[in-house]
Amino acid sequence: MDVANFLQEMRIGDAAGSCSVLATAELLDRLFPELDADLRGQYLGLVNSFIRHAALPPCDTDSGTLCAKSYADIPARAQAVSVVLLALSVQIQKALEDQNSPAVRSLVRTLAPTFCIFSITHLQEQPWTNAASRRSARELLTSAVGLTGSRSVQELLSGKPEEEQKGVLGPVLDTLQPELTKHHILTSYHVVLPCLLDLLSVLEKSPVHSGLPRKPNRFDDVLRHVLTYMEMEHKLDLRCVYAKNVVLFIERMGIVIVRHLKRLERVIVGYLEVSDAPEEKARLSILDALQKTLQIAWPRSESSEVLVDVSSESLPTQLKEQLMTQASHCLLLLDHCSKGKLQVRMTIVIFSIDFLWLYKEEFQPKG
Repeated sequence: MDVANFLQEMRIGDAAGSCSVLATAELLDRLFPELDADLRGQYLGLVNSFIRHAALPPCDTDSGTLCAKSYADIPARAQAVSVVLLALSVQIQKALEDQNSPAVRSLVRTLAPTFCIFSITHLQEQPWTNAASRRSARELLTSAVGLTGSRSVQELLSGKPEEEQKGVLGPVLDTLQPELTKHHILTSYHVVLPCLLDLLSVLEKSPVHSGLPRKPNRFDDVLRHVLTYMEMEHKLDLRCVYAKNVVLFIERMGIVIVRHLKRLERVIVGYLEVSDAPEEKARLSILDALQKTLQIAWPRSESSEVLVDVSSESLPTQLKEQLMTQASHCLLLLDHCSKGKLQVRMTIVIFSIDFLWLYKEEFQPKG
């Protein structure tokens, strides 16, 4: 059976009305006769033809965003596509129940990644979605989870290792690869780590709520890699990105960050010692990371050293004050962590009348 011939009989193509025609048709079972492995490409082409009907407009702006009116037609189109894909998934489910053949299961593995990508694209509140399109996308994603025999979206993506069943994450990334590599990653490196964190939140339970004992998981593996790269990185732009996003890791991981305190301390000290004037984004972010670490892990260290160098002539007074304010907050937190056992000695060296200051805080146990 040729899927293309059947669609021609129904006058279905990429036209705007095709989705509604197929969604209301009563002859959908003709799309699913005794399945053959050779038909998988035709089914995938069919699904992709409908997805193109609701494709997002290309964005070539420097800001990476388009005005809201650019997406005006997308929600209605996406809802129509979700309805027709849901109708197709129902037919596949029937074929699974009636035949449960390797060919049907192979078809499910072929289409599930595409169903997943499309539904997740339209699942969240975005300029190209509305309540109706999000609801339809959620129904489609639920159907995709059921088709694969998964119990959750997490299991759909990561599979069932105990049963040696692979998830669809690999095929999803393979499908997205042409778009991911269209532009060099360094044009959008600032979004890589936040995206990775969002992905980890789907693949893993939150370390904060994973119960006791909290076993190491992918969050720990990724953070170890990030800290390794942070220590080796010498490019200031990338140091700024790492420093900003390590704060997100600390917040997401919560108390289990104590597993990484020694590595994290080395990274924090190293980033504080190197100025990235004139904006000092990396040092401001790493001071924020230090504050978050102290608030969450509450380390009881009675001997520490913090070096904050603000001796650059290009630093405005306001930025110097901001750096020192954050450093002071860290000092107070360290003192609270040690129950007041820290003694602070502050040395201020004035290099010129422009208030070029070198601050060095040394902490020694009292007594």
